Amino acid sequence: PQTLRPKRLSDAQNDTHTWTFDFSENKVIPTKCEWINSGKKTCVKLSLGSGVSLSLSTDHWLFDAKRGWVETGTLKVGDRILAPSILPSGTEESGVGNCAVLAKLTVKSDFIPDEAFLLNYESNLRFLKELFEVYGKVVSKGRCEYRFLKKDLAFDAQHLLLRAGIDSRVDGNGILNIENPVDLNT
Repeated sequence: PQTLRPKRLSDAQNDTHTWTFDFSENKVIPTKCEWINSGKKTCVKLSLGSGVSLSLSTDHWLFDAKRGWVETGTLKVGDRILAPSILPSGTEESGVGNCAVLAKLTVKSDFIPDEAFLLNYESNLRFLKELFEVYGKVVSKGRCEYRFLKKDLAFDAQHLLLRAGIDSRVDGNGILNIENPVDLNT
């Protein structure tokens, strides 16, 4: 919660807070949590329409659009679950020069600095524009591909794109794909 950097589940065991959607406040908030080892469980792999896939235990609870809270094991093909189409941004404003510095740091270290995850919507777009000018490659008309040296870097960039409402996919080689043309200037 302090850096707004996304966490991999494998890194979350020591966390004391997780982001949850508060229906009464209609927003995402940090909530106290505790890691519970409940042993080995049967899991299912969900493939979402966005191309993202999740592996969850069959007793993990999700919000189904028609039935409300349900266990993952009861989902059927075509069920619609609550998933954000955009993630909340940070609140920090940053000029073009600083976004360029953050992008250069990313290229040099193959790691997106924590400061980038604190950027507000407009500054996030500026940072992504600077970053993709280095990593970007137009593959075919209307499709862009960004090759990162580390898969975690591609997932972090995907997360920042989702904060801007831009859907993307990371393949098994860590290549981030954006299917539709995107103008990061708007």
